[in-house]
Amino acid sequence: MRTLHSDKVWSYFDAHPEGKKKECQLRKENGLVVTSYHDLACKIAALQFNNPNFVLLFRGQSSDRRHHHSRNTTIRPNIFRGDQGLDVDEWNKMLENRYKTLHLAEDLLIQKWPELEKGKFRIQRSAVIRWAILQHYEVCRTPLLDLTHSLRIAASFASLANASGETPEDLADESMAEDAFLMVHAIPQIGGGVSTCAYDEMQTLRLASICPPSAMRAHLQEGYLIGEYPELQTFRQKMNLDLDETDFGKRLIAKFKFKPSEFWDSEDTFARIPKPALYPNDDDSLYRTCCEIKSQLPETP
Repeated sequence: MRTLHSDKVWSYFDAHPEGKKKECQLRKENGLVVTSYHDLACKIAALQFNNPNFVLLFRGQSSDRRHHHSRNTTIRPNIFRGDQGLDVDEWNKMLENRYKTLHLAEDLLIQKWPELEKGKFRIQRSAVIRWAILQHYEVCRTPLLDLTHSLRIAASFASLANASGETPEDLADESMAEDAFLMVHAIPQIGGGVSTCAYDEMQTLRLASICPPSAMRAHLQEGYLIGEYPELQTFRQKMNLDLDETDFGKRLIAKFKFKPSEFWDSEDTFARIPKPALYPNDDDSLYRTCCEIKSQLPETP
């Protein structure tokens, strides 16, 4: 995908916390500290106003993952993570097995799509739509990355202890992370449920346009997914690209850091969204279908 490094963008830099337009090198930045949700929202408003050619999507994390050599922030889809410490043959074998699991999960999703739900034709027709559902419901690793259009939801995810984007085992445990990171991605303008941009070599999927109304988790989280365009449908396609080509840290336009224990308004004006609201699994029929699919897949690291 095309990197933002060649563009001048307006953002918050370690040396310019007030904001400045310059060449984007944000992957090496420490992240601007914000003290409250209101503080963050004000800075996002300025960021969007000064970068009108992009749509801003957010990702909350409890850590800032760095590349072990370059020390750049790295934000890869989970199918492309875990190469550190492996030789080339070991990594290629792992990646090949992950793609096999993904293709099996796609077949099962088509077979088990709930009879009463609409949209099966789209599921049958489009691999990237299948990936979006499998990724959002954590069925298996895919070449897509989860983001959200909701700043509050992203900040709430970031505040969770050990926030990884995966469903916590204990939804009643509201313990918070010591530090939280809010990653802001610059996305080409979005139109429709699946938007592609050949120039930036990426595509964006809006879950609300893909998932049926009963898939409450996707709708309440205001979820989006981004991926390479054209999509990397096979292991052999991925072999033609360097791993950094699939790193969405290249689309990072801002990075914020905060302490969840001090960040949220104690008077609930801007309250953190609790786990059961972030993961409304009991009211989500597609979640149950995806759990069934996941139980039939082989264990794949």
